[in-house]
Amino acid sequence: MTGTYNVIRKTIDGGNNWIIQDNISQEYNLTVHFSDSLIGLVGGYSTRASIIKTSNGGENWSIVYSSSIPYTEVKCQHWINHDTGWFAGYDILLKTTDCGNTFQNYYGYFPPSSNGSNGFLDVFFINEHTGWVCGLNIDQKNLFKTTNGGYNWIYQANPIQLEGYTKQINGIKFINENTGWAVASALSIIKTTNAGTNWSIDLTNNLGDEYYCIEKNLNCRVWTGAKNGRLWYRDSLNTVYINNPNIFLPKSFTLYQNFPNPFNFTTRIEYQISKPGLVTIKIYDINGREIETLVNEVKRAGYYTIQFNASHLSSGIYFYRITAGDFVRTKKMVLIK
Repeated sequence: MTGTYNVIRKTIDGGNNWIIQDNISQEYNLTVHFSDSLIGLVGGYSTRASIIKTSNGGENWSIVYSSSIPYTEVKCQHWINHDTGWFAGYDILLKTTDCGNTFQNYYGYFPPSSNGSNGFLDVFFINEHTGWVCGLNIDQKNLFKTTNGGYNWIYQANPIQLEGYTKQINGIKFINENTGWAVASALSIIKTTNAGTNWSIDLTNNLGDEYYCIEKNLNCRVWTGAKNGRLWYRDSLNTVYINNPNIFLPKSFTLYQNFPNPFNFTTRIEYQISKPGLVTIKIYDINGREIETLVNEVKRAGYYTIQFNASHLSSGIYFYRITAGDFVRTKKMVLIK
C-alpha cells in the first residue's frame, strides 16, 4: 500500500498488521506493483516523475527512473508479464522490458495536444502489441489505443459527455481482446465489445457517483470504486450490484492544495465534505476581485475533484475559496504561462 508523504506499507497477514517501509526519496507514492514477493516498483513524484524499486521485499528502495521535466508524475502502471510493464501519468509514458531496471520513453510517439501536455490516469495492455491509455488533455480527448506496441496511438471516440462534468476517464480494463470497460468522472461507465471501435454507456445513475478506479479478478468480475464510498461490480451474468459502505464517507470538511502548483494552465483542486449542503468554490485575483465561480450547487457528502482551466487568465497569484455551511477555507495557487 502506498500514499502521500513518503508512505509505503506492507502486510504479511492479510491486512491485520502493517509494516512501515516509508521512503524519503519519493514524496508522493501513487502506484505500486510487486512481480513477486521480493521485486516491487512504486511510481509517483516529488517535484517530478520518478519510480523506485525494491529487490528485497521493501526493506530497501532505490530510484530507477527520474524525469528531467518538472511537474510530471507517474500515476499508474500495468504489467503484461514479470518483466514487461507500462507506466503512465502526467506527460509520462514509459515501458520496461527488464522488470524496471531500465525504461524506454514512449511519450514522444503519442499525438501531441494543443498545449503539448497529456494527463494519463490509467494504462492497460491486453498483450505485447495492443493497449489503451485514458485520462484527458486540453483538446478533450480522453481515450487512445495502440496496436503496434505504443509506436502509434489512435483516439477512440466515446460517449463520455455530461454537462457540468469533465470528460476525464479515470480507469480502463479489458477481460479479453474485445470486451472492456472504462470509468469516468461524468457519472458513467462505458463498455466496448469490439476492441474499442465502438463504446456505449453501460451504467449511469442518479446517485452522484464519480467513478475513479476499475479492476477485474480471475473470475472476470469487474469492480469499480466511486468517490461517494460506493462499490459496484458486474458479474458474468451481466447484472450490476451495489454496496454502499458509509464508513468510506469523509468525517470532516477539507480543501486540499491544488496540484500542480505552480501550474500552466490546468490544475486539479480536490475537496471533501462530510455533510450534504450548498458548496461554492470561487477564484479570486491578488487584489481580492472575484474572477470565476467553479462550484455553486448542493453536494452530497463525499470526495470531489475539479479540473480548473486558467487558459483565459494572465500569469500571477490567485486564490480559491470554498464555502460549505460554516466551513470556509482559502488557498493560494500560482499560474505561470
